[in-house]
Amino acid sequence: MNFEPDDLLDKLATFEEGVFPREILTEIIERREEFAGPLLNALDDIQKFPMEMVDEGAFFPVYVVYLLAQFREKRAWKPLLEILALPGEIPDQLFGDSITEGMGNILASLYDGSEQELRDLIENPDADEYVRGATGIDTYLTLLATEQIGIESLETYFGELLESRLERNHSFVWDALATACANLGFKNLLPIIEKAFSEGLCDPCFNGLKHIKKTMESVGSDDWRSNAELIDDTISELSDWVCFKPQPKSTKPTTSSLKDPLASLPSFRALQPVRIEPAAGRNDPCPCGSGKKYKKCCGNEAAKPR
Repeated sequence: MNFEPDDLLDKLATFEEGVFPREILTEIIERREEFAGPLLNALDDIQKFPMEMVDEGAFFPVYVVYLLAQFREKRAWKPLLEILALPGEIPDQLFGDSITEGMGNILASLYDGSEQELRDLIENPDADEYVRGATGIDTYLTLLATEQIGIESLETYFGELLESRLERNHSFVWDALATACANLGFKNLLPIIEKAFSEGLCDPCFNGLKHIKKTMESVGSDDWRSNAELIDDTISELSDWVCFKPQPKSTKPTTSSLKDPLASLPSFRALQPVRIEPAAGRNDPCPCGSGKKYKKCCGNEAAKPR
């Protein structure tokens, strides 16, 4: 392409929605040394003008942070954490499902050795609960798996969170923290976790106390390690996302089926076993075909208490 870095990033920001910009990302990665500064400038713009970035290109912030993570650009650590601490749904509007499915890997790839900013995010009651619980705790797990922090210091900090550093009302951070402690086999923290369950701070529908105890008795679980990796290939990480796959067109009933309701019923030979699809991501199109995002449609209904 041979565009100047800023021009190429402008193209990335306005790239056609639903189409994966493989060629642009490939060139940026090949010209890595030229793009570190412009990508950091783009991150600064995201921090200063978050809603404009959402309007201009919904996926541009995602591309920026994945590329910076692949480049191991430690100067992005603090600015990204400040963006994630923005109030309300701003982080979700900027990064979508990356909040729960990759942001911890991104942050661990950018880690500059300073934990305080990450702790500030997890302990911030005004920050989004999924940013605190999913992104924050996942970052610590990935830092541990990649040997950037030690397990003893992590157990100490998780204990402090459970005992005194978190507000005493339920949020997703409590669920993520209790589950992480179980998977890591932090048996010494079980009494504090039991107290949290008794106070209603942990949601038993997310991960029950019985299961947490069983996992701890088994000296934890290594299942979490399979996802606790650094970002090495932005293209492979993003290209398989559902949003870049063609969506099947919805079928409308024919005139004849409307006239005769029985005409739309399948014959006995046509009946097939029901295939249950994986749960849609929060920002994926809703499987019901409404055209809305899952979180704003059936996902919203599923989240309501029964």
